[in-house]
Amino acid sequence: MSKKSFEDLINSLKKENYNFNFSYAETIGNHLPEDSDWNYKDVPHTKFVHSDLSGIQTCTLDDISSSINLQKLPFFRLSIPLVTIIYEQ
Repeated sequence: MSKKSFEDLINSLKKENYNFNFSYAETIGNHLPEDSDWNYKDVPHTKFVHSDLSGIQTCTLDDISSSINLQKLPFFRLSIPLVTIIYEQ
């Protein structure tokens, strides 16, 4: 099975009537983009580093991982579900 590129995935979803809004952010700091990439893929660290986040790992394969996390917003006494899918092309 061939792996789809980012553009292929977006085009496939657009054919299913999904809409996309893209935004770009620039972070200034003493780290590389690979550091951020590793942070998102280092799933076990969340329960030790991010006390306002709890979740479960739903899938872990060689090139795909996914999780469902609950982000606590203490001022609003609310938790927001965050679904994260990491796809390694």
